[in-house]
Amino acid sequence: MNGTKSSVQLRKGDPIAKMSSAKYKNANTDDAPDQLIGYKLNSRIRALRTAQGWSQSVLGERLAEVMGISSPIPNSTVASWEHKNASMAKIPSPDKIEALAKLFDVSIDYLKGLSENPKQSALEFISSRTQIQNIEILPQELAQHMGEPVWVSSDEYNGWMLLTDYYELIDAKGQKYSVQEVRKLNAVFSSFPPCHVYFKQIYNRYVIPENQIRNYRERMWVCINSPDKNLQSLNGWYIRTPDGLGVKGKTLLSYDSYFDLWLAYTTPLSD
Repeated sequence: MNGTKSSVQLRKGDPIAKMSSAKYKNANTDDAPDQLIGYKLNSRIRALRTAQGWSQSVLGERLAEVMGISSPIPNSTVASWEHKNASMAKIPSPDKIEALAKLFDVSIDYLKGLSENPKQSALEFISSRTQIQNIEILPQELAQHMGEPVWVSSDEYNGWMLLTDYYELIDAKGQKYSVQEVRKLNAVFSSFPPCHVYFKQIYNRYVIPENQIRNYRERMWVCINSPDKNLQSLNGWYIRTPDGLGVKGKTLLSYDSYFDLWLAYTTPLSD
């Protein structure tokens, strides 16, 4: 990548653009390890299970009941999820992760370790922090983010890349790389850029909360969080449609991708 920096076309004053600036890019988390949120699915499953006083066998039975399947989840499968080494632990399928969260009555992001509050999603949690947070994606979990933008941090690149369904990474200039190429840069993959108190201030004041977006009746300014230039061209004013946001009654953005792909603001903001 030869030191090329991201040229993602985010609108002026956007908080994501602020967080990718040099001021925050080089924030050092080594001096404050508690500010780093890592993937903890293995230890969370084990801790929640033992807190209930269940054996791995009992968890397999309870999980099968929640999922509505007749055969219990094998002990060996549960044990592979709970492997003490997070980099070697198996990742349950999305439907099993959802069922585990329901069984333990916690958010999916808490179960994964992406939130430290059992009832909050990752975004809800990091928006309440006053210190820098970084939510990392472990290499073995990266495949679950195919088709989504991921944040890449390394000495040579800092910004969004789109992880395609073919397991390739596309930067803001449209250049394609294999995941292996980018990993050789000792890159850190994250589901969000490192979040600073600035994001908290912007979030509280300007971002329309997820529980209000479907009923918001005013015009909304949308910022696309993706390195895909075709998607970036969709930045602008939108109105509510039956299925999401759009213009002249035509839906262009679905509610299902809110926060993952786009954010709606009450104002476009400016410096």
